[in-house]
Amino acid sequence: MMTDTGANDLVVKIRLVCPADHAPEIASFFAGTLAEPSAVLVAEDSVGKLVGVAELSIRIDLPSLIGTRVGYVEGLYVVPGARGRGVACSLLLASRASAEVHCLCQRSRRSGDHRPPIPK
Repeated sequence: MMTDTGANDLVVKIRLVCPADHAPEIASFFAGTLAEPSAVLVAEDSVGKLVGVAELSIRIDLPSLIGTRVGYVEGLYVVPGARGRGVACSLLLASRASAEVHCLCQRSRRSGDHRPPIPK
């Protein structure tokens, strides 16, 4: 459980980046009172300003992969001023690495997403 000042400062920064409906969930995650998301990844710019957040969960209920542990990006947020600079791509690559560390061999994209997979 994170309760130090650094964690509280991070939660405040995340609330500025995420949509309002996700902020309480992320705060609960850092307080240790919420099991999901499994990980919250953050991106900062060169001066330490938070510019993006990704929420990663472990899902076993995805169609065609029922019962298989899959790393799933529940939320991906990049502040408008940082868009188009590779922040989202970096967060997605970090999400993939986090899922692979947890021995999650399967990856999934939401149906209707026809973009090619992210290169390794």
